Amino acid sequence: MNKKAGLFLSAVVLTVVFVAGFIVGLRTDFKFLGRSILEEENEKLNNQIVELQDKIAELQLEEGTGEEICLSSGGSWRQFTNSCVDYCPLTENEEVVCAQAITEGCDCGEDMCWNGEECEAG
Repeated sequence: MNKKAGLFLSAVVLTVVFVAGFIVGLRTDFKFLGRSILEEENEKLNNQIVELQDKIAELQLEEGTGEEICLSSGGSWRQFTNSCVDYCPLTENEEVVCAQAITEGCDCGEDMCWNGEECEAG
């Protein structure tokens, strides 16, 4: 191999090493940037969750708890054996399959159901 070919080959090898190093550096930068963006979005979502929890707590204080509203509308607060409880939109829909889980809710009595605000004929 002559001197020019050797120098050319060395230049090519150095260029390849430089480009490979640059690409590895870019990948690291992109991973960091991606993690940074995900952490930022995660923080935003957590803040939104906290804000919503605060709003829910405020509304419950203003309007009373579900149990208080239930009792004031003539229902009784108890545990049901499924997730549909006595909620009108769910109990009136035959296609709904309720989860089998102990769930607290308003029992409005026979031929009545809870609409989320009061007991109604159902």
